[in-house]
Amino acid sequence: VAWKKVCTPYEEGGLGLRSLIALNEAANLKLCWDLVHSVEDWAIILNSRVLRNGKPINHHVYSSIWSSIKQEANVILDNSTWKVGLGYSIKLWTDTWCGNALVDTLNIPQNVLIWLPQRVSDIIQNQQWYIPPYLDNNFPTLKIMVQQVTLPMEPLSDILVWNGATNGLLSLKEAYEFKRQRFAILPWAKALWCKDIPPSRSLHAWRVMLDKVPTDDKLTERGCNLPS
Repeated sequence: VAWKKVCTPYEEGGLGLRSLIALNEAANLKLCWDLVHSVEDWAIILNSRVLRNGKPINHHVYSSIWSSIKQEANVILDNSTWKVGLGYSIKLWTDTWCGNALVDTLNIPQNVLIWLPQRVSDIIQNQQWYIPPYLDNNFPTLKIMVQQVTLPMEPLSDILVWNGATNGLLSLKEAYEFKRQRFAILPWAKALWCKDIPPSRSLHAWRVMLDKVPTDDKLTERGCNLPS
């Protein structure tokens, strides 16, 4: 049985082991998430060196941490959504805070984008949405999309939340689930592994169901020479 299959949950036909490759990638993803959210000294210092306006830099920076996690920065941005507070940290047109990025939804050309307000805070007044008339005239659907987002009653900081997480925070468990290879759910798989069946019998039945028993025809397919 292929190792990638072994390192899957029981219900997907595996043995519930953890892939070290996926676990390492998950740890890097979690560390990158902590870099964005943590207020500890290491995160603040590294954040100031490698992020510009919330986006990862393109040039090289000597850092043992950043060299391992820099490829995960865009993964976080692509799989997270901003929860609007004051709006100072959120780019109005290119960040995901109101469904898809507004620049794509409204098909705004780049040469027009530079002349428009840049931050979500630019369309918030007294904790209420305020769309300037010139924006409302040029983008009639903007107000409808923006008003679907509820602003907090009190001024709060903007928060980047991980899509699918119940509390919005990325845990190592969720990072591993995101990184691991997935297979289809098999209705028989989980029933094989129970206390009423000896493990040796469960293991044999598992290999039979996956068609991985070393029968003569299987060995022949693999190029093994069998005695006549």
